[in-house]
Amino acid sequence: MDWRKPLCSGGLLGLLLTALGAELAWAGAWTRQAGDGFTSRTIRYFQTDSGGENARFKELGISVYTEYGVIDPVTIGLEIDQGLRLDIAAKGQQGGRTSAFIRTRLWTGEDGDVFSLQFGGSLPVSGVQSGAIPGGDDAREIKGLMQYGRGFVTDWGNGWAEAALGYAHFTGGRADEIKLDLTTGIRPTENWIGIAQMFGTFSLRDAAFAEPDFDIVKVKLSLGRKIFGNRTLLIGLSRDVYTRGADPGFEVSVSLWSNFTLEGLFIDEDGISGD
Repeated sequence: MDWRKPLCSGGLLGLLLTALGAELAWAGAWTRQAGDGFTSRTIRYFQTDSGGENARFKELGISVYTEYGVIDPVTIGLEIDQGLRLDIAAKGQQGGRTSAFIRTRLWTGEDGDVFSLQFGGSLPVSGVQSGAIPGGDDAREIKGLMQYGRGFVTDWGNGWAEAALGYAHFTGGRADEIKLDLTTGIRPTENWIGIAQMFGTFSLRDAAFAEPDFDIVKVKLSLGRKIFGNRTLLIGLSRDVYTRGADPGFEVSVSLWSNFTLEGLFIDEDGISGD
């Protein structure tokens, strides 16, 4: 399929998912078809560079992300993230965030590109008081994103590119932030997928005294392999390439992606249906 040729907007999402694999729904600019869902479960380990074995901040985390297509242009999502501190300073402490969003696709171009808006927020859960990495505070967040995505074809397989620009307001003393995220992915075969990402967080330096106020630019590379059914296992490596007011570090993550339908979550007379 050549994404340079015009596509009708009504069948765009189905064609896109077929060409690149269902996991593309994870890319933020696209919305899911009504009744379709996607889930990502991730285990990660983060450590700051300073201090070696006695690093200032070490955390083992787990997160569950789910999004679901309510109607054709509207997708809702929920993420629960929890971390366990492993560093000497706060060993055993736990903290995380619960976030939710609604995304609506506003425009579909003739060449298969899309533009969406997303609004949401997050709440702290057992907040860990540390500004070493984002999320280490007790502020509530309200966030809006503009998202653009486009599919493309290369000699090495079908791919997609996506950009998101947004603003996050935090209650309390934490600084507000500008978000800039860039993603590109490629599927050389039906069973393999590669993703390169850049996540940028830039504080507006309006924090109260001694409250979180930092800039971080993170680069992440992920490689995924379909393992059984519609499930894909991904290994990700990320590195902070620029920071202000935060210790740079690295992260290793393992994620399991899968798709579902609402009907597949119910039990019928023959047992559990779906995946």
